[in-house]
Amino acid sequence: MEHPFAEDNEPHSGGTEKSVSGVNAMDFIDHGSEVTIEFQTPLGQKTHIETQFIGYDNKRHIFYSLPKMPPADMALYLQPQFWAFVTTTSDRGEGAIVKFKTQIEFVITQHVGLLVLKLPEQAVLFQLRKEIRYQLNIKAALLMEKRKLAVELRNISDNGCGFSYRGIVPVLTSGADYTIEVCCPNTEEIFLLQGIIRNHRVHRGRQEYGLQFTSEGKKTELSLLSKLEFNGAKMVFQKPEPQDNEAASDDKAQH
Repeated sequence: MEHPFAEDNEPHSGGTEKSVSGVNAMDFIDHGSEVTIEFQTPLGQKTHIETQFIGYDNKRHIFYSLPKMPPADMALYLQPQFWAFVTTTSDRGEGAIVKFKTQIEFVITQHVGLLVLKLPEQAVLFQLRKEIRYQLNIKAALLMEKRKLAVELRNISDNGCGFSYRGIVPVLTSGADYTIEVCCPNTEEIFLLQGIIRNHRVHRGRQEYGLQFTSEGKKTELSLLSKLEFNGAKMVFQKPEPQDNEAASDDKAQH
């Protein structure tokens, strides 16, 4: 079978490449995540656009938001059966760049704008990291000089974590030291994740940052992970064990 990106010469240094089925590739892509699509006409004309992934169905259709394009470009490039080369980045697991080649199925412009592509038979994953990144959705606080900023801890690995918050301010300085405070809701135990800001992006109205742990931060990360469990979609705090009814009754009797 022809490699779906035989003409793609983009380097992925340090990453591991593997082929997966198109259905399995969808599991790596978050709903609402940004994707880049290159369209190609039968005459070889090409254009790049960015849009958002919506989802897919059991009839082998992938749904994207209709990209914003001039009407003339839409008429030229968005035609059924034209080739589309899709690229997106996944933060799940070890992290990966997901790429596949497919064709346009439908372009819906009335009432709701949708771009429908065929689900490919095959996709290619380029692994980005050597360690596993666990998905989270935990409330936390970034310790600022004079206050605490409410943030959301989005993912964590052996070497760092990702967090986000809404709004355009404050803007954190790359290379600066910061500490994230995480409180276990069941035990009220406090975990202080110390690290250095390494990357930043704005995504869907949220400021997203990557924090690289210091040696102390790595120790705290291990303690935090010991309090988490996988609920089938992401890591969450372990639920407290139910109190034994008989023991509870005896305790009440003593009082």
